[in-house]
Amino acid sequence: MGDSYSEVTSVSWFDRIKKSIAGIVGGFVLFVASFGILWWNEGNFVKTKKALEEGAGVTIAVEGTKVNSANEGKLIHMTGQAETTDTVKDGELGFSPTGKVLYLSRTVEMYQWVEHTKEETRDKLGGSQETVKAYEYKKEWSITYQDSDKFDTPEGHRNPAFPVQSQSWRAQNVNVGEYQLPTDLSSKISGAKEVPSNEIKYTSMSGSVRSRLFREGATEKVGDIRISYSLIESPQQVSIIAQQKGNTFTRYQTSIEEKTIFMLDMGLRTKEEMYASAHQANSMMTWLLRLAGFLAMFFGIQLMLAPIAVIADIIPIFGGVVSFGVGLIAAAVSLPLTFITIALAWLRFRPITGIILIIVGVGLSAGVFYLKGMMGKKDKPADGAVA
Repeated sequence: MGDSYSEVTSVSWFDRIKKSIAGIVGGFVLFVASFGILWWNEGNFVKTKKALEEGAGVTIAVEGTKVNSANEGKLIHMTGQAETTDTVKDGELGFSPTGKVLYLSRTVEMYQWVEHTKEETRDKLGGSQETVKAYEYKKEWSITYQDSDKFDTPEGHRNPAFPVQSQSWRAQNVNVGEYQLPTDLSSKISGAKEVPSNEIKYTSMSGSVRSRLFREGATEKVGDIRISYSLIESPQQVSIIAQQKGNTFTRYQTSIEEKTIFMLDMGLRTKEEMYASAHQANSMMTWLLRLAGFLAMFFGIQLMLAPIAVIADIIPIFGGVVSFGVGLIAAAVSLPLTFITIALAWLRFRPITGIILIIVGVGLSAGVFYLKGMMGKKDKPADGAVA
């Protein structure tokens, strides 16, 4: 059950022009930053790839989980059971899992008002814009506190504070055989499972928290809370690639200054499988940042050309056509520039691949101008024809 409100605001054509002109600076910054993102990304990909290849060449696969002093300072691969003797529990509410766990998480949800907004902007004759902003308020379960003081209409939609917060705990002492895992390695252990509600018992819950607990079958009211837990049981099978240091592990420094090797995967995995996964993750991140660089360039160009579309918007139908054209120009410029920037970066780091990418980028640019020329010829009247 909820309710809704709406408000209408207008922006004059002159104000829109001023705002679009101010946006040119932001667009230029975004445009310039895109080159930095793309250049750094390609260099980082190559450096990470070389570091992983270097690590794969010196990694020693060891059998068993006993500390061998002969491997001191070496990059080793080993598998074993990660386990702990620590007692991990929720001391605030007095919940202790059955058996030992490596990780425990408490999630608190509250039944509360949630504000949903929806905007619709309409172009008006003369270049002004009218924006209709609708606010809808619904009661929902959410783990995120909805601050009703920031609502557009807080009256009648007040949310009380959470009586207890979500929180998590990890075992501090985690071992794989005779090795003790450092915290930044044991924190990579994953695979949490939800604790069945019938296994959750509290011994020290305060009255203020207990009074707000939602009982299954009851009617929800604003302020009710639900508490759930998830955990990672001990032991867990893990595979590790790291530098041996005494009876623990540390980061292996490669010949590339800013690149280290320090990996933990779940399950029984060979060193080849672990390095293959690391290469795949490196490739995926590189493609994501390439997309980010392209989008930064695309939106930067759009912002720099925005005043043209706003000026044309004095007649809405013309403004729509020009806005579409601006988008096409932004795409036509940013796509080949992205290829060329990546290619130049590869010329610096991988020359052969860089040359290939430059050829592709130049080909794309030539194709754009060719199509533009062909469209111009079609629009030009034939000799002797009436224009």
